[in-house]
Amino acid sequence: MEFIKMHGLGNDFILVYGNEIIPSRGGELARRLCDRRHGIGADGLLFLSSRGDSFAMRIFNADGSEADMCGNALLCAARYLVETDKGKAKATIHTLAGPREVSILPGGLIRAGMGRPEWDPGQIPVLSDKSLVLKEPIMLGGCLLEVSCVSLGNPHCIVHVPDLGMVDLARLGPRLERHPIFPQKTNVEFVQVIARDRLAVVVWERGVGATMACGTGACAAALVSLRLGLADRQVRVLMPGGELLVECLEDVYLTGTASLVYRGWVDLGRDLGFHP
Repeated sequence: MEFIKMHGLGNDFILVYGNEIIPSRGGELARRLCDRRHGIGADGLLFLSSRGDSFAMRIFNADGSEADMCGNALLCAARYLVETDKGKAKATIHTLAGPREVSILPGGLIRAGMGRPEWDPGQIPVLSDKSLVLKEPIMLGGCLLEVSCVSLGNPHCIVHVPDLGMVDLARLGPRLERHPIFPQKTNVEFVQVIARDRLAVVVWERGVGATMACGTGACAAALVSLRLGLADRQVRVLMPGGELLVECLEDVYLTGTASLVYRGWVDLGRDLGFHP
């Protein structure tokens, strides 16, 4: 199987184009290929295929779970379509969360429509009797945290803190991801407001762990900060891997970069004992 290794701000993916068979066992293949010691190594496995004049993508996390949406994977898919003979500077990419429009801007930046946020707790999902989950107090390992929740096709839990340097992500991230109020687990973002147009964010991704960046996480951080009156509609989100621009309009828009690292081939049978 031919693959392309790509990343968006260090959030890395194994991209496979045009394979219609493997996704039926995509989770199993993701666990094997994303292993950083025994496989290729990545945060996720991304399948991209043609659908008439548009395209479709499926994204599997490193633990084998499937995500409905992934912002950086969407940016990587857009970059692939430009760098290959597909030659698409604009495209519609269908995801499990719905169609997403992507376009290449001058200078190589990629702008992706991320759809409209979902605030209904039942749809995120998060267990709550409130109509909105904003600054909801929960106890976690002896710590009182205020969490806010939103979905961008996948669930996000936002915690605002005065100083990211005080956050023990390796301890708090997995506990929040698996907290009982999240029936399908959740992505976790700790957010420090630097200015009304600038946020600093660290991420614990559902099914992956700590990552250098998260596109939907950046959007979630911006949306919640706006809703709480802490930020403007357009913000730059600084993550360990770099910076993303989020525009919170009627729909949400994400602008960032994606890079092709290398191309390769893997023998699924001989190297992995995998027989699709």
